[in-house]
Amino acid sequence: MALALAACNKQDPFAGETLTAHIGGPQSKVEFNSSSGKFAWSDPDNIALYTSTGAFKTVSVSASGVFTFLPEGGETRDGYAFYPVEAAAGTPAAPQVTLPASYDIDAEGMVDWYPTPMIAVNDPASDDLWFYHLGGALRLTLNSVPAGTVTISVTTGKGITGTFDVADPDSATPTIAPADAIDALSFVFASGLEEDTDGIVVNVPLPTGTYPRVTVEARGEGDALLASVSDYKDWVFPRARARQATFDFATSHVVEAHPFSVADGRTVTFSPGNLQNDNGWGFASAQYEFTEADLLSWSDSWPGLDAGWRLLSASEWEYLLGKFDYLPDGLSPGDNTIVGPVTDFGRNGGNPHALRAYATIYTADAEIIGLLLLPDDWTGAPAGCREVVCGRWEASWDAAKDNTYNAGGSAGTSGEWAAMEAAGAIFLPAAGIHAGSYMQGLGAYWSSTIVEGTTECRTCLFAEGVHVFTNVTETNRCSFRLVKDN
Repeated sequence: MALALAACNKQDPFAGETLTAHIGGPQSKVEFNSSSGKFAWSDPDNIALYTSTGAFKTVSVSASGVFTFLPEGGETRDGYAFYPVEAAAGTPAAPQVTLPASYDIDAEGMVDWYPTPMIAVNDPASDDLWFYHLGGALRLTLNSVPAGTVTISVTTGKGITGTFDVADPDSATPTIAPADAIDALSFVFASGLEEDTDGIVVNVPLPTGTYPRVTVEARGEGDALLASVSDYKDWVFPRARARQATFDFATSHVVEAHPFSVADGRTVTFSPGNLQNDNGWGFASAQYEFTEADLLSWSDSWPGLDAGWRLLSASEWEYLLGKFDYLPDGLSPGDNTIVGPVTDFGRNGGNPHALRAYATIYTADAEIIGLLLLPDDWTGAPAGCREVVCGRWEASWDAAKDNTYNAGGSAGTSGEWAAMEAAGAIFLPAAGIHAGSYMQGLGAYWSSTIVEGTTECRTCLFAEGVHVFTNVTETNRCSFRLVKDN
């Protein structure tokens, strides 16, 4: 929808120009029509105009659509005009817009509203200013927002807040591209939610285009991650329209973080799932989720992720899983191999916190085998879950059947894995490795340690009856499970 500013009673520009703003829609600010998702515009409102001084001037549009441009010191209208005023940035020759990184939510659940920005050519020789949208929006309805939530965070795999350059500003289809933008938008409550809450609505202004995912996180005091939900698909946001979606935190697989010791006096928190790159970096929506496409070549840079995520070093992996001094039957030692135990796959190796075992998670579609890690503060399996058996390490994946947990499948009691996860358990699925071809039935997880003088990386590998650290060429494809320092 265009916003027309038609000249009316044009006067000597040094005395001031009076123009009439024809604004469609009676709504206040920018709101959404719940049936169509289209925008409706308000009056009165403010717009920002560049002037010949290179600065912005704010003018108020009355309820009848009339506003007056009053020049000072011989200035004239120049460059471009912007709505809202807060979006205006850049210079007349190189216009930019800004999208804020956070909004406040008041006690009634109302969110500070910031409309999607528009731009108009501000030619002093023209009697009309036509405003065109620079983006679309996402209207999110959030259910089961957990008690204690202080901040709701939205990420998309692409930059959505910060400063953006305007391309084709003279056309009817201008676009914006990140200049200094990040993938992080926060909605902040005045105080934490007192109870689980349904029906919280947030509106996210977005540049037009296609986004690889939408992830919404609920965070508590100290930025503690309480819950996270993601939808990985191509999200297309057209100009001047709002897509509507409902996210339910009841489906979240993320719970309060638990510490894992990776060195003396150093603990980390694990990411909520394996790293993925589906047109943008993000995490799997469940710890046990993986596809062959999630096996990735080595890297230590993942643009778009929150700051602080990193790989474990080889020595941290070794500390986490324990160090051992003997080999499984039939395996010869090598310079690049450190091997785990055969019969004592529990607390050992000088690290009293090392608890890990093979496990199987049942979903509605599959039985997923992998490595179960238990945190420093583990106090035993929660009610309804079997205790973890750490002493069996055989030459087959049968050991994984000693520890089985249901996440929607037919075996066991529904909700077992959710309870284990809430108690701090981490699951690394045996997603395989791609080294010329796809090899299944094993887990291979990158470290941050590159072998000096080579293009090989120390890698944690676990399979039937064996747990080793070995060197893998960086161009091969393995799994990533990232951590943050506590």
